[in-house]
Amino acid sequence: MNDLTLYNQVKDKMQTGDPIQWRSNSVLGYGIRKVTAKDRRQYEVDNDIDVNHTAGVIRLKEYEEGRRFISESLEKGPELHYLSERLESFDGQVWWYPLTISNEQRTKWGSLALGCTVKAIKYGYWDIFKYAMFGPGKIDIDDGLYCSEEWMWNMGYRGDSKSPNGLTTLKEFENVIPVRIL
Repeated sequence: MNDLTLYNQVKDKMQTGDPIQWRSNSVLGYGIRKVTAKDRRQYEVDNDIDVNHTAGVIRLKEYEEGRRFISESLEKGPELHYLSERLESFDGQVWWYPLTISNEQRTKWGSLALGCTVKAIKYGYWDIFKYAMFGPGKIDIDDGLYCSEEWMWNMGYRGDSKSPNGLTTLKEFENVIPVRIL
């Protein structure tokens, strides 16, 4: 079980729509980072932020009892999880991006994220293959969504997709300093 001290120091500040970026120590994670390294944005605070997975925070204040939920697209498609449970067993590093977006954007993001988890949207395996072979494709919910596409879809993006590393080039990430939580 991992030490959640860093996470516990900031979890009360996390808000719906804030991205959580993951860097796993797995072979698959390494492969994703290798293919998407060109998409990375360099941060003064930590130039070693090179990620392979994205999730987004969902605050359900009536039900959270001190815990935070995340929506993330995994092998079966978008799912809802407790962030602390994912962090406890995760082998790697994790960053939280405290966005400065409107409450209206946060509400929309959360509504779309919850909708994705209950509509049986599949995972975007084909999109990942196309990304690896040809570069970024188009976000198409009917073809499934991989992790960063789900975050983008919920934020209202349509059109060109971004890798987890590429998300940080979007306008929502301007002037955002990532916070290491694991």
